[in-house]
Amino acid sequence: QQCLEWLPYVNLADLRVHYGGTGTINQTVDFRRLRMLGTQMRDVIHWRCHGGGRITVMLLIQRRQREPAVREGTEQLVKVLVSNFPRLLYAWVHRNELLMQATPEDHPSLSQYRRSTQLS
Repeated sequence: QQCLEWLPYVNLADLRVHYGGTGTINQTVDFRRLRMLGTQMRDVIHWRCHGGGRITVMLLIQRRQREPAVREGTEQLVKVLVSNFPRLLYAWVHRNELLMQATPEDHPSLSQYRRSTQLS
């Protein structure tokens, strides 16, 4: 399961994602125009999940900046995000929840609980 609450805060320059058969995206080339519009993902786009695999993406820039190259870069960014993070397509029940995952080694109480359930 993916935790994506950090995604709006990622710097576009630091984005490391895979894009189908073409390999890894070179953000300095592919997202160059988007990076000029904002530093973090939340400066450039906003998305809303509707559930059932539907998502609405809003480009957060003024109309005069929406040249075809910016729109194409945004479309590519959304395709890359959805292919790398498919959880974006599904609405969360609790939008403000933070998924915490821990291994038994991280928490002795979980380790002890695990041993007691395996014995029964």
